Amino acid sequence: MDNLELIDGYLTGRLNKEEKAAFDEALALDHEFVEEFQDVKEIQEGLRALSRKEALSFLQEVEEEVQNRESTLNNNKMKKTIVAAASVILIAAFSFFTLSNNTEDSTLQSIYQNNFESYDNIYGIVRGENEKDASLASQAFNAYDMGDYDLAALSFEELVVTDRTAINYFYMGLSNLEAKNIDLAIKKLNATINNFEDFDAQASWYLALAHLSNDDEEAAISSLVGLTLDNSIYKSKAEAVLKEMGLSISSLDGGVITDVKLRPKEDNAPNGVFDDRRRIQFGIAVSETDGKKYRFLTDQPIYGLHIGSEVEMIVVRRSIKDRAGFAFILGER
Repeated sequence: MDNLELIDGYLTGRLNKEEKAAFDEALALDHEFVEEFQDVKEIQEGLRALSRKEALSFLQEVEEEVQNRESTLNNNKMKKTIVAAASVILIAAFSFFTLSNNTEDSTLQSIYQNNFESYDNIYGIVRGENEKDASLASQAFNAYDMGDYDLAALSFEELVVTDRTAINYFYMGLSNLEAKNIDLAIKKLNATINNFEDFDAQASWYLALAHLSNDDEEAAISSLVGLTLDNSIYKSKAEAVLKEMGLSISSLDGGVITDVKLRPKEDNAPNGVFDDRRRIQFGIAVSETDGKKYRFLTDQPIYGLHIGSEVEMIVVRRSIKDRAGFAFILGER
C-alpha cells in the first residue's frame, strides 16, 4: 500500500490493524509522508469551512490547478496523486454535505458540531526527526498536528507519567475529544481544571462541548454559564451556545439551598493527591424573587455549601415558558 492509499484509508476509517501500524510508523519516520498527509488534511479542512456552493467552486479550481500542474510535473506519480487527492476531496464533500443535511438543529449533538473547532497545536509541527531522537512530547504534538488523535492520546498518556503539566493534560483531553473518546476527554479536561490554573478557560470550553457531545445537558449548561462570567475569549461563544440551546440568562438573584449533594463526598476526596475525577455538586435552590425551586449542578463545587445556605445565583431559563429553569450558584452570601 503506497502513501496516498494509506492516507486515504486513514481518513475514511478503512485501515486494518496492520495498516494502521504502518500509518503510525510512516507518520513518525517519513518526512515526505508527513508533508503529503498535511497537504491532504489541509484540503479536507478547507472543504469543511466552505458552503456547498463554495465547495463546488473549490473543486473546479482544484481541477484547473491539477490540469495546469500535470503538464509540468512528473507523469505517473503525479497522476496517482491527482486521483487519490481527488477521491479524498470527493469523499470529504459527500460526508460533509450528507451529515449537514441530515442533522436536526435542535439536538445537543448538532449544537456540538456547529460550535466545535479544533484547537491549534501552539507548539507547531515537529518535522523530519528520527524516531530515536524525537522526544515523546514531539511525538505527541506531531501526531496531534497530523490528525492522528488516537496516537496523540496514547502519547500524551505516556508523557504525563513523568511530565504532569497543564498543557499535556489539556492536549490529552483534546486528543481524546477529537478521537471521540468522550468519557476519557471529560476525565482529562477535568484533571486540567482540578489541578492547574493554566488553560482553565480553554479546558472549560472544551469540557462544555464534550458534555454536549455526551448528551449531558445540565453539565454542559453549568460549564457554559461559568464561562459567561469570565472575561475570556469564550464568554461570547458560551453565550451564543446557550442561546442556540434555547436558554437565556436572567439577572442576579438570591436564593436558599434546600437540598445539596457532593460526589465524590468531600471526606473521600484525595488529600494532596493528583485528582482527575469529575467532582459534581447538585441540588435544589429556592429563588427569593419568585419563590420557585430550581435545580442546580456544577462540576466546580462550592465546598461548605449546605441546606439553609443563602446564596447568590443566576437562573438560566428556557425560552419556552412551560419549561423549568436551571440555577447556577455563584457562592454563599
